[in-house]
Amino acid sequence: MSPFDLLPALAEIAVALLGFAAIVSVFQARGETADGRFWSMLQFAFATFAFALLPLPLLASGVAQTTSWAVSSAAFAAFVVYVPFLGARSLRRDQAVGRPANLPVFTLIFGGSVLSLPLLVYNAVELRVFWPYLAALVWFSLATALVFLRVLHAWLGRE
Repeated sequence: MSPFDLLPALAEIAVALLGFAAIVSVFQARGETADGRFWSMLQFAFATFAFALLPLPLLASGVAQTTSWAVSSAAFAAFVVYVPFLGARSLRRDQAVGRPANLPVFTLIFGGSVLSLPLLVYNAVELRVFWPYLAALVWFSLATALVFLRVLHAWLGRE
């Protein structure tokens, strides 16, 4: 499959997960504040959506593929640098409302996302190919789905 096939498919998956987030938020709207899991899910899904679409205009405009993957990987890497701050904010939100954090799952989601940073940087500087960018996008899609499952589990567990 070409990037023109895979990237829109990943964007569609991200939009579907954002839709699930909206559904969960409607069902959770019982006067509670949204917890860190919910906001993490939105952040990961939106990042997946945005970075799945980012290379398409570059590729369609005739920019060399190597340049497109380098620029896209550099932009994605810049966002991944911000991920630990998102994680810290998520933990603070949960602690502020007295919700315990599942640290092993939290570490898997946020730590795994940060592990994509060296791959993206190496791709931006040296490789300049599609597969490392795709690997980071797939990880962010999986992280979004995992956070969604955590939100759903928490919501169903309250009943």
